[in-house]
Amino acid sequence: MRNQPIHNNGTYVDSLLVFGAVLFSDLFTFIINTAPWFDDVGKAKLERFSKEVIERTALPPCNERYPLDNGVVSTGAERLYNAVYLYGLWLNHSKTHGINVRDGSALLKFSKNLSFDGIAVPCDIGTNGDQVPYFWVNQFVGPDVHVQAVAISSNKNVNLKLLTKFEWKTEDGRPPLDTPLCGFLNEFCPSLPGKDSTVAVVLSCLVVLLILTATVTIAYTIRKRKLETTLLESIWKVAFEDIDLQKSKLAFGSRANARSQSALSHFSSESTVANHARLYSTNAAMYKGQMVAVRKIRDQVLLTKMDLHHLKTMREMMHDNINPFLGACFVQPSPCVLFLYCPKGSLQDILENDEMKLDINLKYSLTMDLVQGMHFIHSSKLEFHGRLKMSSLYKAFTECLLWTAPELLSNGTLTGSKAGDVYSFGIVMHEIAFRMGTFAGVSHLKAKDIVNRVKAMEADPCRPLIFTDDESVLPAVCTLMKSCWNDDPKLRPTFSVIRSYIKKNIQIGESLNIVDVILQRLEKYASNLEDLVDQRTQQLMQEKDKSDRLLYRMLPKTCAEKLKRGEMVQPDIFEAATIFFSDIVGFTTIAARSTPMQVVDLLNDLYTCFDDIIGKYDAYKVETIGDAYLVVSGIPTRNGDLHAAIIADMSLDILAGVKVFTIKHMPHEDVQVRIGCNTGPCCAGVVGLSMPRYCLFGDTVNTASRMESNGAAQQIHLSEATHVALHKIGGYTTRFRANMPIKGKGAMNTFWLEGKEGRSMAKTD
Repeated sequence: MRNQPIHNNGTYVDSLLVFGAVLFSDLFTFIINTAPWFDDVGKAKLERFSKEVIERTALPPCNERYPLDNGVVSTGAERLYNAVYLYGLWLNHSKTHGINVRDGSALLKFSKNLSFDGIAVPCDIGTNGDQVPYFWVNQFVGPDVHVQAVAISSNKNVNLKLLTKFEWKTEDGRPPLDTPLCGFLNEFCPSLPGKDSTVAVVLSCLVVLLILTATVTIAYTIRKRKLETTLLESIWKVAFEDIDLQKSKLAFGSRANARSQSALSHFSSESTVANHARLYSTNAAMYKGQMVAVRKIRDQVLLTKMDLHHLKTMREMMHDNINPFLGACFVQPSPCVLFLYCPKGSLQDILENDEMKLDINLKYSLTMDLVQGMHFIHSSKLEFHGRLKMSSLYKAFTECLLWTAPELLSNGTLTGSKAGDVYSFGIVMHEIAFRMGTFAGVSHLKAKDIVNRVKAMEADPCRPLIFTDDESVLPAVCTLMKSCWNDDPKLRPTFSVIRSYIKKNIQIGESLNIVDVILQRLEKYASNLEDLVDQRTQQLMQEKDKSDRLLYRMLPKTCAEKLKRGEMVQPDIFEAATIFFSDIVGFTTIAARSTPMQVVDLLNDLYTCFDDIIGKYDAYKVETIGDAYLVVSGIPTRNGDLHAAIIADMSLDILAGVKVFTIKHMPHEDVQVRIGCNTGPCCAGVVGLSMPRYCLFGDTVNTASRMESNGAAQQIHLSEATHVALHKIGGYTTRFRANMPIKGKGAMNTFWLEGKEGRSMAKTD
């Protein structure tokens, strides 16, 4: 157990119950040694009983070889003994009095208030039929913390019998009270003097602290809001020293991004700054790490309170189809306004670029994005754009009026209006639909004449010509244009109505969003590009296969692969290989009687026959020089001792093929060849870089050549080394020719290969 605080008469007692020092691993022995009611006779009797139980449980049928508790009987053995003894008393009683032994009620009645001698101490049964237990109280004493019995109660007497003095671990050495002095709820103790005043002081301090905290928080919040208000009022202000102007000036027509923001670029900024202010140039510059378009203002600008409000509103306006206004600087001598730099070109740049193909989907996507941006402006505090046109590049003043509504031209109010924006949108929509410029169809008139006619509001108003033969422009588009440039502003639709009309009547495809259209076009291009890439890849692989096959014919495959990887092919030494040389007998005579082309055809046909035969064997054709033919086995692929047999079989097949070969231009002439073979070590490697060749080097090659040159027509001349190799393999018939002098070698034993078991060839001396 852990230390536990115990409530008593106002003090706390820490009762240290050190059970960790007393391990009850031997409970039976502990009870025998500590139970106060066990006398010496009872203890001896119980120990004897314990020993006898262990001995008997080791006998059949128990066969308990490992008694419980390390050889100490469980306390249950004593209880079991008393129970069996009680049952025996019942059997005697039932037999004496003629009672049924299975009568449980009679057994219970018999057992009540019964006493008998147990195994070590008397056993008493109470009035309810339960055994009356013995109780004793222990305490921990001494520095070694051992257990000592201090009181017991007999089975008949409920009073404690003190055996020694109790040692209470309380501060005063007395037992704790059953009820605290002040009661469990402090109901018996009066309030201490001064306690209420202390509570009041603490509460007062807390209230004052709370008030101070609230005051500081409110003051901080008010100050923060004032700072935010000041910041918002000047959020559009730009310090001129933060602008890093670049030297090149750019026409504003090159600063629209791909989201068609250009159509709404720099919305109503000039009318907000001042009605008469004129932007005369546009530069690209860096401002706080981003590219911006800087439009300088020529005249001095005097800002009113409404201008400041508009500038703040414009700075806060963010929309996907509006080029954001980044700020303005009105410090002399270089007042200017800043917008996001858009490198993809304005809407005018797109329409005037003949290389830019605009299908019907893209045209109406541009139109829809323009409508979305204008609808956002008309729904904002700014209320209208005022200067909507194809380009933000400021041309001559008269040209800028081509997009201005007639009522604004008449009353001289050029600041703009919602209805005026709708008129301008109609003109822009015509330019998008037909891509023929502003006021197409009346371009023969000067800009000034067009403006005057529009301003006059003629019965037949001057408007761009609608080309009905253009099938890419839907009739609904033409109807919308006419309604937008109506002379009566009240009859023009709002952008909310225009947006609904386009969605209902001019819906092309599933989406009119320009980003979606561009993505669809990119997906189509990507798909076509993938097909084209697959096609080109297949062609490339076919050409690669052709090149590989050609390369493998010129060089061994292993060498060719290394050269393809740009690696150097190191020469290699082969311990044993068999080399084949052949030559056409009488080739000079045949060539003299043939044209060059006929000689080429002859060699091509003959060597094609040889190549077909070689393809059946593990042999490599090294080269052909004129009528000489060189083949090797065991190089570049080592094949053990089989190279001699392979060359021998191949030579026999070549002789058989030559016998049936016919010269096309000399069908009555027979072709005969001499064949020489030699076996031995050889070195091989690739020679050259521009035209690499796989060459053989060593005396083995020279000897094979001598075997061929000293051979006979239609015979296979073998060196002694090849003869030995074939004899080792077995199955081949060879005949000793002679010990003949060989140029550069001296006298050598040479042999004729006459055949192989199962096949033969004609002998020739």
